[in-house]
Amino acid sequence: MIFTRIKRISKLGIVNTWRNRWLSVPAVFIIMMTLFMMGVFVVLGYIANTTSDTLKDKITVQVDFNDSATEDVIQNLQQKLSQQTGVIATYISKQDALADFKSRTDIKQETRDLITEENNPLPRGLRIRTLDLDNLSAVEEVVREKQFEPYIYKFSYEDNKLLIERVNEATKFIKKAAAVMTTIFVVVAIMVTLNTIQMAIYSRRDEIEIMRLVGASQSYVKVPFYIEGAIYGISAATLAFLLLVLSASYFNSVSASYFRGFNLDAYGILMSHFFQVLLLQLLAGALLGIFSSAISIRKYVKI
Repeated sequence: MIFTRIKRISKLGIVNTWRNRWLSVPAVFIIMMTLFMMGVFVVLGYIANTTSDTLKDKITVQVDFNDSATEDVIQNLQQKLSQQTGVIATYISKQDALADFKSRTDIKQETRDLITEENNPLPRGLRIRTLDLDNLSAVEEVVREKQFEPYIYKFSYEDNKLLIERVNEATKFIKKAAAVMTTIFVVVAIMVTLNTIQMAIYSRRDEIEIMRLVGASQSYVKVPFYIEGAIYGISAATLAFLLLVLSASYFNSVSASYFRGFNLDAYGILMSHFFQVLLLQLLAGALLGIFSSAISIRKYVKI
């Protein structure tokens, strides 16, 4: 009995959706664009994080010392830097600096041969890496302390400061833009879907009135509209996911020649989380449609 009732209500919801298919096109399109933008920002956020991690590995800050700097001064600075959260300071001896210099392929061999162990003017230093680029400001404060200033020959933070700030700003902007744009699209999607369901209710007002007169239950009148909203959301989610896959594939083909050295494999990221993203979009679409239907039903269907 219950199964038969559920079957009838579900069938009524599907039939009503088909009858109003042209009316539902704007709602499906808006929900699709909302879910598509949500998917885009999720992928962009992941790319921004992986790019930031790549830059953390690529960007190192180095402090080079004068020959007058004692080992105690260097160890003191290294200890102070290591006490900072997420900061790793590695000591570079003159021998280490020579080995690094000899391994550089961007310098001519003749130039590399000029520096030997007996004639090694390369300075000792500290190579600094941080787990969070924001921590570099704390590193700068420590290195700029007056007790260390007379012994420092060069501090490379200034060379990378602009790049570091731009990466941080870009990452933060993407996250903020994702939150704002997703919120705007969700609100617009709810309004359009709400309006679509409202029009569907209005077009079937006589049918609803007859149901009331013959004693139809609330579930028999209301649930088909919930199903209709869910169908809008699920249809939109399916289209949004297909569009997201195509867009990610196109992005890969374009970005490959412009952003070498960075993990911008949007298609690979999407495929590695295929089922999670698809299920998330289907769930978000269904909930969006049902929520909009609930508002319309509560406002316009009085039983």
